[in-house]
Amino acid sequence: MQSTLNGISRVIDAARSPLLSFRRSANFDASLVFNKTNLTENTFMGAWGIKTFENDGALDWLGDFRDAPSEAKFRQTFAPQPPKGFLSKLFGGGSSASPPELDGEDVLAAAEILATLRGHPAVDAMEDLADLPDIKVTDEIVALAIQAIDSVMTSSDLKDCWEDTDDFESWVETVKDIRARLSRA
Repeated sequence: MQSTLNGISRVIDAARSPLLSFRRSANFDASLVFNKTNLTENTFMGAWGIKTFENDGALDWLGDFRDAPSEAKFRQTFAPQPPKGFLSKLFGGGSSASPPELDGEDVLAAAEILATLRGHPAVDAMEDLADLPDIKVTDEIVALAIQAIDSVMTSSDLKDCWEDTDDFESWVETVKDIRARLSRA
């Protein structure tokens, strides 16, 4: 009982800390962050905002892309493959016909980068996108990106988290803008 209370106390303290950046974690429950009844009036999160790169997951994806830019990175983000071999047995994959769930933060970050590489950056694009590595963007990758965005908007953990906030409509408009810029020739 005491360890449970300590765990809850740590989550509440973390939610109140403006300096803490939440990382993706199997034990992290986003509803603790977005459910306003769990936060004090003056609480704010430094790691979440309606813009694409106002979360740690998207910034991590950008950093990984800068370290190893490739079309394959986009493909793995937009159309992830289930684990094979030992990992398949370890994580229970292989028997399911459905692909792994998309990571909404990663999908939107990758789509934003693709739109920028195609010459259609956001009006308020962050400076870090000004000097992206130059890679060839194929129409196939763009089509995968649009499908992935549609999937995130239809059914995803990220969408579910945003639906519980007052900023949901603003977030939807941000995502629609990414999709529109990505769709331009």
